[in-house]
Amino acid sequence: MILLSLINIIEVIIQTVEWLSPFLKVASTEQSVNMSSMVVMDVVTPVGVQLSAKYKKSFAYFTVNERLPAILLKCAEDLKSNIDEIAQFHSKDAKKDVEIAIKSVLELKDEIKSNKPLSQFTSNGSDVSLWNQFLESQAQKEGQSLKWFDTVWLYVECYMYRRIRQIFELSSTLKSYDHYQKTKESSLLASLDACATLSNYLIPQLKSTAASEEEIKQQLIKLLKLNLWGNRFDMSISLGSTSAATSDPLTLVNQLEHFILADDSLKIWSKLLNIRNKNSTIDFVCDNAGYELFTDLCLADFLVTFGFASRIRFHVKVLPWFVSDAMVHDVTWTVDTLKNAGSHSARLPELGSRWQNHIDSDAWELIPSDFWTLPYEYWAMKEVDPKLYSKLCEAAMILFKGDLNYRKLMGEVNWLATESFHNALQGFHPSNIAALRTIKADVVSGLKPGLAEAAAARDPQWNFAGDYGLIQYDGKSFAYVTVKDRLPVIITRVVDHLARDKDKIIKEYGEDAREELKTVIGQLSELKNELQTNKPLVELKSRRRDAYQWNTFLEDQRKAGHQELRWFGTVWLYAECYMYRRMWQTFELT
Repeated sequence: MILLSLINIIEVIIQTVEWLSPFLKVASTEQSVNMSSMVVMDVVTPVGVQLSAKYKKSFAYFTVNERLPAILLKCAEDLKSNIDEIAQFHSKDAKKDVEIAIKSVLELKDEIKSNKPLSQFTSNGSDVSLWNQFLESQAQKEGQSLKWFDTVWLYVECYMYRRIRQIFELSSTLKSYDHYQKTKESSLLASLDACATLSNYLIPQLKSTAASEEEIKQQLIKLLKLNLWGNRFDMSISLGSTSAATSDPLTLVNQLEHFILADDSLKIWSKLLNIRNKNSTIDFVCDNAGYELFTDLCLADFLVTFGFASRIRFHVKVLPWFVSDAMVHDVTWTVDTLKNAGSHSARLPELGSRWQNHIDSDAWELIPSDFWTLPYEYWAMKEVDPKLYSKLCEAAMILFKGDLNYRKLMGEVNWLATESFHNALQGFHPSNIAALRTIKADVVSGLKPGLAEAAAARDPQWNFAGDYGLIQYDGKSFAYVTVKDRLPVIITRVVDHLARDKDKIIKEYGEDAREELKTVIGQLSELKNELQTNKPLVELKSRRRDAYQWNTFLEDQRKAGHQELRWFGTVWLYAECYMYRRMWQTFELT
């Protein structure tokens, strides 16, 4: 206890985060159903746990059991029907590779149906080591091999698409082949009438230099909602079939107003107004190609034209993903296609030219990244891909598009629908965050009491078909700034103080204090790292009586929230008090 009295140092520093069948009837008993190599519980997903196919009365189970095999079957059928076209475009030897790919895709389907363990990747993709590390570490956490029906839905769904990509990576002639490209392109071509209608509305708005602030506000909010409903056209939900937008999206957006269950459009507007004409960067984390990407580009053009951003960065996928997700070539193909779509509307080539100019002038930047096709929840980004996290921190606002991005934002947790959007982000807050998403999975947060129940009364499958939407926003609060910036600084100051006064402390407390100082500084540095990487709040090891009370409190809070407490995910008061108590403990244990 030589250094215990050094606690006054801390005190000094103190002064200075449709296919849908009726499978969702709530079960009254928790009966387990043994299915060959799996144990599936005949229950709905409990609150506070991550979504998994092991809960039979869940969309996760329906997805893994039915949707994913159907997507693979559709992939194999498309390869078979397009084999001659593929061979003509790539090489005559590609036919053999296509046949091998069809066989491999069907084998992957069988792996899902028989609940085989997820195997390691063997290709030389830039992300393979990260994927294999994840599979290994997650298996260690779960205490068993990861299997399709046993682990988290997010992990296996992402894994399936990465395995499809590996099939082509291991081929001789199809390494760069996008097996979903034709489907994505067909989706836009089938939606050109809707694009024409929207372009006829947008171009006059973009040229309206005399528009009042109120008019710009109303136009921005309409574009946000057009962008939201563009997310309905997700081909992983339609099992890989082409999905086209209605020819009159402007009428549709008015008709769907009451299907928006959370609408933070005014909060988004307020923040945009605050950053207007300040050379700000706004990031889009994109979802689907096709019509949704078109609405993304419309919104981005509006933001640049009216000074809300001087630069827009589009974060896109590096490989074919979830059937319809956008890659760099999907963006450039879309712009090129619009420049030649004058037969639908003269406004479309005009938009295409505008957007090409934005790209050429670097006002728009296309940024692919491996992280978007990894299985990680977004709260892990800071540790897994700190460079990407730092890049996002540069943005004045980040718009996350679509269902998968939303699931990753929420950590794939089955939150109570009334849990705040802020808390459900679990500390992921590189900047001000907006999420636009039509609901196609169980994960929902930020709803007012009774809204989810009312939607379920109208349609028991309300949260799976994309019929309801969310526009949610969470700005940086002082609590967030405190946990992200102020608390680490406080720990750093204590460490610096100890290092600076080392000789004085050793002189006063004796030579034994030399090693204890090293221990304390090391533990404080570990505490700072725990905070910055949003680790769970661990139990105290101190023998003081209040340590028992602290540990009881932490356990009670964990049970009440159905999950581990983390620095950015719990109440600011709890996290800040906990930090000081942990700092004290480093001295107590000397």
